[in-house]
Amino acid sequence: MKITRSANSGVLLVLDGVKILLDGVCNELPPYLGTPENIRREFSQDPPDIFAVTHFHPDHCDEDFFQGYSRAGNGIALAPGIGRTATVGQVTVTAVDTRHIGKGNVPHVSYVINGSRRVWFMGDASPLSLGSFGDYLSPHLIIAPYAYANTPLSYKNTKGLGADNVIIMHLPNPEGDEYGILDSVLGCTAGDTAFRFPQMNETLNFD
Repeated sequence: MKITRSANSGVLLVLDGVKILLDGVCNELPPYLGTPENIRREFSQDPPDIFAVTHFHPDHCDEDFFQGYSRAGNGIALAPGIGRTATVGQVTVTAVDTRHIGKGNVPHVSYVINGSRRVWFMGDASPLSLGSFGDYLSPHLIIAPYAYANTPLSYKNTKGLGADNVIIMHLPNPEGDEYGILDSVLGCTAGDTAFRFPQMNETLNFD
């Protein structure tokens, strides 16, 4: 299993030979990074098997790119209101209704990916939504926004999920981090090698 960061909060997950793009193409919304053009071209030329989107905020999804993928019919598109589950080979992706971390009633899902490993992709789900996963077995890998590790309590709760590894996403560009989010996350997770913070286009392997 490996992941490559391709967006502000998104990754390309390769599990059991199946390519799954999770919030993997987004627009830049400072201080949050957008998907570079070379990565967009790669996904256009070699489409993933499944493209799953948690919600349609621009820092999580370039909706034009997603709609183009869906129309092309080169894979399976999942998003709020667009499919609940997809299976390719031995891998199944299932949408779980979760509450968006911000204010307002934003249609939002997270995803449970099951194959030889189990992954929870949270998107922008509030940590208070974790009760929605009560019927699922503990994951091997969690991919979550910074709110899952920016306070001692959120870090403790995330550790309590029992994942072998946690990838923290949705971190601001250091030059625009006016609220000190990076310092908070790095302070709470200091010395814990289970927590990873991939750079754009960085690949992490989990063998």
